Amino acid sequence: MKKYLLTMLVVAMLLGLANPLAAQNEMKPVLTISFSGYDELMSSIAMFGRLGGNPDLDKGMDFMLQMATQGRGLTGVDKSQPWGGTFMADEQDQLKFYCFVPVTELKQVVETGQAIQAIRDVELDGDVYKIQAGEQTLYARQIGKWAFICQDKETLSQVIDDPLKLLGEMPKNYALAFRASAKNAPQSLRDQLLAQIRAGFELGMARTPGETDEQYEFRTTAAKQSLEQLTTLFKETDEVMLGLKVDQSRNACYLDFELIALEGTKLAEQ
Repeated sequence: MKKYLLTMLVVAMLLGLANPLAAQNEMKPVLTISFSGYDELMSSIAMFGRLGGNPDLDKGMDFMLQMATQGRGLTGVDKSQPWGGTFMADEQDQLKFYCFVPVTELKQVVETGQAIQAIRDVELDGDVYKIQAGEQTLYARQIGKWAFICQDKETLSQVIDDPLKLLGEMPKNYALAFRASAKNAPQSLRDQLLAQIRAGFELGMARTPGETDEQYEFRTTAAKQSLEQLTTLFKETDEVMLGLKVDQSRNACYLDFELIALEGTKLAEQ
């Protein structure tokens, strides 16, 4: 039962907190996404290829990338560095998302997108690119060795100069990782998520055809206890991290889950 409740908590925090709204002032990370980078990805693919009897799998993937980009590959991208994205909350309980990619030259990345027609129109205003990609309008700007991409120009003035600080140790430890900070999440959003969880439980407690009084009472009592425990988990959790680790020294993959409770809560005492 505890594993089930923890799973529901992770889903609620990692997906629910990623509901984009708008942002204005100083922002704090609510949900951070970490990808270890292209070189690490290809190294992992090579491991899977060796284990599966296809030692050239990584070379085949790189060839497909070259074909898809008309021989350009990831020109302009620093393949050795991690990528990431974050949903940030401001003092007005609003959220906005931006992602960051390590680059040597953003202009080359944009030109590749134009060459393969992934980008339809591009406008350059100072150092900010306005990009029409399908139905989406994106804004991109290079700051130092990072390209920041978002859906509105204003957010580009609020990004953190060194996004590696947001990722922490996640790129070193995991191929792909998600970290949700409950304490930074807007209260209105937390209340909304909790209300949705309660609504889901209440819907599931409806009496089913042919169910006896004893069966119904047992099932609803268990559901109410589970809801109470999940509500406690939700309110007393400080941070949740979910990470996929590829251990090439052991030819293995692991999925790590970490939950940090708020200090002074009953959950922290367990």
